[in-house]
Amino acid sequence: MASIRDILAYTQQNTRNRIVFCKDDIDGIQFVNVGRELSALVKEDTSVENGVESKYKQVLSQIRVHPTIGKYIAIENVGILFEPELKIDVYAILDSYSKGLCLFVRSDAMVQDDKLYFLSSTDNIAVNLKGLSYKYI
Repeated sequence: MASIRDILAYTQQNTRNRIVFCKDDIDGIQFVNVGRELSALVKEDTSVENGVESKYKQVLSQIRVHPTIGKYIAIENVGILFEPELKIDVYAILDSYSKGLCLFVRSDAMVQDDKLYFLSSTDNIAVNLKGLSYKYI
């Protein structure tokens, strides 16, 4: 498990983005279950005028504060963001929600060659991470 000190060293760098990908819990970090919360919002309100974008923004607006790291957003169960029918721009989410605070993404996703693969490099579901500052722990 990565220490808060290692994460703090990364987040204090002068970078545009601060994204931490992890597979395990991190002490003191509370994760939002994106899959559960977003699917509940979609099920609750199926109107066209309240599209999926407003719903995922609502889920991702849960900013918390860690005494050492400062402001952060932490998400898990992110598979729903990769659903082709929802047409969500995962790169844009990673980029916009990691500016000015740390974005933690807990997932079994694989990061390799500046790409985030939803499950593995053979599943053809990936996001190019070029241009984003991130740490994989």
